[in-house]
Amino acid sequence: MFTTACKKASTYEDIVANIDFGSAGTWIDAVGNSINLSTSIYTQTLAPGEYHIFSKTALK
Repeated sequence: MFTTACKKASTYEDIVANIDFGSAGTWIDAVGNSINLSTSIYTQTLAPGEYHIFSKTALK
């Protein structure tokens, strides 16, 4: 289950994203970086136009 909840951060351009990945563990971003979550929730402040595509396996 993937859910997102976004709200404006302290600036007008930034967005705070809270995403439920459904499980903890290592998630690989399409650009090659990875994150290791100790819970299923990922919280990040995103700049205007910033996005990420995460997968449990590397995308080709």
